[in-house]
Amino acid sequence: MTSHRYFVLRHAGEWKISLHYAYYGPYRTRREAINTAINWAHLRGCMGDDTQVVIHDDDQFEVCWTYGKDPYPPKQLVG
Repeated sequence: MTSHRYFVLRHAGEWKISLHYAYYGPYRTRREAINTAINWAHLRGCMGDDTQVVIHDDDQFEVCWTYGKDPYPPKQLVG
């Protein structure tokens, strides 16, 4: 089983998603980036991989969603 961590962060002044050292985006808002990352993580989780979405904000990392632990879709928009 493969593990994937989707990092939502500000990179070069824009909201992006980082996965395995590649950047995707930019996204208009933090919320859009987080929800896109959750959708991607959910799809990988359905394929049998361990997945998480991690937010990097104010020099701290926080897990905001984990496949198999947190509801999908989230009850409220995250972010």
